[in-house]
Amino acid sequence: MRKATAARNAQLASSQPAREENIAAIVAHLRAGAKAECRRVGIELEHICVDGTGDPITYSQPNGVRDVLAALQEKYPEATVHGGDLLGVARPGAAVTIEPAAQLELSGHSRASSMPSASSSNSKMTPIRRSLPLAGERLRLGSTR
Repeated sequence: MRKATAARNAQLASSQPAREENIAAIVAHLRAGAKAECRRVGIELEHICVDGTGDPITYSQPNGVRDVLAALQEKYPEATVHGGDLLGVARPGAAVTIEPAAQLELSGHSRASSMPSASSSNSKMTPIRRSLPLAGERLRLGSTR
C-alpha cells in the first residue's frame, strides 16, 4: 500500500509542480498557529434541521431555527443576539450557534482527546432534540459530513 501511495504522490508531484510547495505552505501555516503547551482539542457537531418531509428549515420560518434556539434558552441561558436576531445560546462548557446555511453547531469543552465518547456527544444533543417538536411540528436533525 505504501509503495502505491508513494508512486501516486510522485505522479501527482510531477503533474502538479506547485503541489509540494503548496503542501509545505499549508503545513507551515498550521504549525505557526500551533501552541506547543496546549494538548487539547475542541469538538464541534453540526446538524441541519429538517421538517417532516426532509426539507431543511430556514432561520425565520415558523418553527424554524430561530425558534429552536429560543426553545434551547431554558437549558442554554446565555444568548448571543445581533440586530434583534438570536444567533446562539450557551451555558458553561457548551454552546449552540447558527452557521451560515442555518445549520446548528454544538460546541463543547476542549478535551485532551479528539475522540469524545458517544454517550457524551449524545447526551449533549438531548436538549436540542427535545426542543425540536415545536408547535406540533416534528423536526429532525441531520448530520453534515
